Amino acid sequence: MKEYVIVFLCLFLFSSCFSNENNVNDSIELSALRKERDSLKNEIKKMNQGAADQDSAAAIKGTSSSQPEFKVLDTLTATQKPVIVKRKIIPVSDRMKRNSDTICYFYTDSKKVAVKIVPPKAYGEKKKIRFYDPQGRVTFEQEDILTSYSISTEFSEFHENGAAKRIVIHLNPGGSMHWYETVITFDADNNPLWKEEITYPLTLEGIMNNKSYWDKSNNQWVREERNREQPVQK
Repeated sequence: MKEYVIVFLCLFLFSSCFSNENNVNDSIELSALRKERDSLKNEIKKMNQGAADQDSAAAIKGTSSSQPEFKVLDTLTATQKPVIVKRKIIPVSDRMKRNSDTICYFYTDSKKVAVKIVPPKAYGEKKKIRFYDPQGRVTFEQEDILTSYSISTEFSEFHENGAAKRIVIHLNPGGSMHWYETVITFDADNNPLWKEEITYPLTLEGIMNNKSYWDKSNNQWVREERNREQPVQK
């Protein structure tokens, strides 16, 4: 019985010593954390004081400090409204008028006809597309057709005054491995400028010498020639 009592006392003393040692360790760590916290507070206080001193010195000298400046814009009051400048562009649908089957595009300022599209009267006949300048003179004509082969004109872009700027003419010869496109550009008075003929599939020969300019005096296209480089004779 005495042996059990001695063993019990030994265990009790050992646990007490271990607990005291843990308490001492905890108090040491807590003290170290407090010192670190106080050190950080002092550093932050010094940094804030240094920034305040720099701002004060900059204000006295009239120069900007190393800190970036941020300007706060005045907000609009309830009665003020932002001024937004919008360029007036009239949609193509508002510039187009359909009279039975005839379609007309108008100049935006004078309301005169810029382009008139007259449909064919019967199958196999051609659709007439006429381009007019602001004075009402015909500047260019194009014909579409839909039979065993097809030619169709697409208006891809207009000038702000309502004149045509760019059209693409699609030619499907039918039963062929090739198809063709012709791109024509116009000035603001509907006068043709340039024509580019494209053959698909594309080939190197097909994209050489495929541009023409409009000869206004003779009312015809003139092909732009590109000279090939010749080998230098030795």
